[in-house]
Amino acid sequence: MSKFLKWGWWIMLITLVGCAQLVTPGAKPAPTASPLVSPLTSPIAVPANNVVIQVYRTGGFAGVNDTWLIYGDGRVQYSGAGSSQSKQLTPDQMSTLNAAVRDVLAMPGAYTAKDACCDRFVYDITIMADGQTKIVRTVDAAPDEPQPVTSLLAAIMSAVK
Repeated sequence: MSKFLKWGWWIMLITLVGCAQLVTPGAKPAPTASPLVSPLTSPIAVPANNVVIQVYRTGGFAGVNDTWLIYGDGRVQYSGAGSSQSKQLTPDQMSTLNAAVRDVLAMPGAYTAKDACCDRFVYDITIMADGQTKIVRTVDAAPDEPQPVTSLLAAIMSAVK
């Protein structure tokens, strides 16, 4: 038994050392961006009938942190794993997003699972439309997530991929 404990300690120590970050003496850590940057601070003027959407996805097995910003003109900016990317949505994609947003604006904003058993993605969706700001939080396979929220998330993820 003591041999098993000895090896267990070594494995734990190696695992912890492998997860540590190297810090140069005297170096200051690089500032990190806030994971939820409000689209209200965007320098882009958005007409009242257009939508600005921010999606922040975190979690999963790999512990991802992805952010997509969708502007009223259809421009999408991505930051997260790898390099930042931009793309332009088609008018049809924007129309689908606008329709999905309209269905969600009057709904409650949180749909999370009671059990945190799995490596699920957590989605924080910030919507600015018609002078309103709406924040919706949901997780993969949330049992009480209504269809309009499911449809919105599907439309967003389909558009940004």
